[in-house]
This record gives sequence, structure tokens and C-alpha cells, in this order.
Amino acid sequence: VSQRDFTQRANISGRNEMAALGSALNNMSEELAESYAVLEQRVQEKTAGLEHKNQILSFLWQANRRLHSQAPLCERLSPVLNGLQNLTQLHDIELRVYDLEDEDNHQEFTCQSDISCDDKGCHLCPRSALPMINGGTTLK
Repeated sequence: VSQRDFTQRANISGRNEMAALGSALNNMSEELAESYAVLEQRVQEKTAGLEHKNQILSFLWQANRRLHSQAPLCERLSPVLNGLQNLTQLHDIELRVYDLEDEDNHQEFTCQSDISCDDKGCHLCPRSALPMINGGTTLK
């Protein structure tokens, strides 16, 4: 029991004080095994939760660095959108970036793949530019 082996049981014979003590030890060992299993499960759940939170923090740090870089917008947003899609249960994420001076002019970025990319030299995502009815551009 002191080495966390809760499978050992005392052999009980008779109905004297030693048999009662052996029975009590067996019950204690069984209860300790159950308690230990519950604690192990809780530790695993907490560890998984902390690992997930660590992944989120890492993603946020990397996304912040990437978004504040001088790289072209598609090069900054594509990995962030793909990372967000991988980290969450969200799919087919779309993001619109509007021009501050002209609300009708915007770019739309999405994780959905098409045959070709707007930038032929871009290796980040297979997307093509589709004209929008209201004058914006969709990168898919």
C-alpha cells in the first residue's frame, strides 16, 4: 500500500479481531485505489486543459507577431486563419478587411481552398481573387 500497490489483499480466515483488521485493511486498500484513480483522472484532465490553454497562448503570441509584421496582408492573415481553424472547431473562416476611407472597398480572406491563388508566387494558400458585387475583392 505504501508503494501505491492497492491490489494486495489480506487473507481472512475466521471471525476474530485479526480477521476484522484484515477486512478493514482490504476495504481501505480498495477505497485508496478508487481515490487514487479519481485523482489521476483529475490530474490528466487538468494537464490536458493546461496544454490546450498553452496552445491558445502560443497561437495568440504568434498571431500577434505575424499580424504586426511588415509582410504582405495575405502572408500575415493566411497562417493566422489556418491556425485558428486548427485550434478551434471553426471551419471555413472568412475575414473581411475594410478600407478606413472607403467602406465599399474591402478584401475578404477565407480558409476555403480553390484551384489557384491570387498571387501566383504565393505558396501559403491556393486561393483565387473573385470580384465582389460591391467592388471589393475576395481571396479564396
